Amino acid sequence: RAQGMRWLSAAAEPTAAAPSPTPVTMVEHRLAPSAAAKFTAPELPKDAPSRFAVVTCSGTQFKVMPGDRIIVNKVDAAVGSTYTFEHVLLVGERERTFIGRPYIESATVTATVEEQTKDAKVIVFKRRRKNHKSKRTNGFRREVTFLRVNEIVYDAPVA
Repeated sequence: RAQGMRWLSAAAEPTAAAPSPTPVTMVEHRLAPSAAAKFTAPELPKDAPSRFAVVTCSGTQFKVMPGDRIIVNKVDAAVGSTYTFEHVLLVGERERTFIGRPYIESATVTATVEEQTKDAKVIVFKRRRKNHKSKRTNGFRREVTFLRVNEIVYDAPVA
């Protein structure tokens, strides 16, 4: 077995290369002339946020814009403090969208911790059929944190 695997170990030698930054894909928002004649973009209010982001926190993805309030699993931060999302998957603007593979390293989303509390109770009822003595009722309340998104910071590279 060891002789048959010799070719694998020789080919898998790591090469000493400089680590490259995580690649980011940019998508321009343009319409073809034929589609532009048919499509009229809705007019957005002037005070509408021009940037959004998709962030991940404890395994859950959220699409956020400045001013949004999101509910996440409990994070270790005091009420009133600032929490920073470092795992930003996507940043979108009116003209273009930047997609991280898997993350955009130079992008951050900051939020203020508004409240730390428990979620609504979920009743867990278990029983075995044909056995009236085996019933159990439990309640579960997960601990959550309310965050208010302050800003999305990303300096897009000039293409």
